[in-house]
Amino acid sequence: MKREGVVMYEGTTALDTVAAQEACPPREEPSRNWWALLSDMPQIGLLIMLAVLVLFFALTTPTFLTFRNLAILAGSISMIGIVAAAMTLVIIGGNLDLSVAGIIALTSMVVANLIVGWQWSEGASVVAGVLVGLVVGVLNGFLVAQLGINSVIATLATYSIARWSAYLLGTKGRSIPLGYAEERPFFDSIGQGTVLGVPVPFLIMVVILTAIWLFLTWTRFGREFLAVGGNSLAALLTGISVRRYTFFAFALTGLCAGICGVIFASRLAGGYPGGAMGWELDIIAAVFLGGTSLTGGQGSILGTLLGVIIIGSLRNGMALLGIDITAQNIATGSVLLLAVLYDRLRRGGTEL
Repeated sequence: MKREGVVMYEGTTALDTVAAQEACPPREEPSRNWWALLSDMPQIGLLIMLAVLVLFFALTTPTFLTFRNLAILAGSISMIGIVAAAMTLVIIGGNLDLSVAGIIALTSMVVANLIVGWQWSEGASVVAGVLVGLVVGVLNGFLVAQLGINSVIATLATYSIARWSAYLLGTKGRSIPLGYAEERPFFDSIGQGTVLGVPVPFLIMVVILTAIWLFLTWTRFGREFLAVGGNSLAALLTGISVRRYTFFAFALTGLCAGICGVIFASRLAGGYPGGAMGWELDIIAAVFLGGTSLTGGQGSILGTLLGVIIIGSLRNGMALLGIDITAQNIATGSVLLLAVLYDRLRRGGTEL
């Protein structure tokens, strides 16, 4: 029976019911601490880190927040961001692609060689360069998805092939300078042009990041992609083709690296076989820093963008302070290590 909001059962009195309620008070939801909040929303921590970096460099280098330097920063992070966007998919799938820097160098050499040596048109050279990146990406996808080779070993091999192929195109490792010519307005604008003061490479990065975000968020293919990375065996049992998704991720990364190589050649007005050396470290660090899990199945394009901005701001600020490239690489490696440790703590509690 029920009396005045108190549920009573046969054989019990109101006094017994009240006593039972006082002995067993309603359970309260545990309060969420700061670590749980950062674990569920790593972007908050990234925003705090970025704010601290910006404040530090703004106080120590008067030119850091100038429009000119911000434009330089936007242009420099765009190439890392374009490849990092696709690399996010590779890492979500539980793999790594170490060939991207070699693809960028090879693409820049192919484009420069076609323009200077073969007298190809701007458009044809750009398309050919992007296709070179796609071909290497397809090769990576075939080696990993179809042949089952470990992604680190496979892409390390293709990195070596791409890098040394770039050296062969340059004849004893020499670069192929393009110079600055008025008859190449389209090609030069890809890496050096601006739209309302915003660098064109930055706009290209925004378009690619937005497209991949829409793909992951709003398409069935994208949602299944997350399932493949989270548990490939379970995805396979439900009829999802794990190989197809893995192949797609590597092919897309090769394509984006080819686009980056074209921008690289345009910005520096030439092809450089030793170009983009060590960029894979910045790219992977940005993705991990953005919250993409080492174990796959979880990733955020917004987080990757914040990771790219943080890595780029760190390098830009250190350069303005006169810190050499060696120390910058050490700092980037340290950020990568911290990102990996954070991912481990976030998934395994407070124990390493």
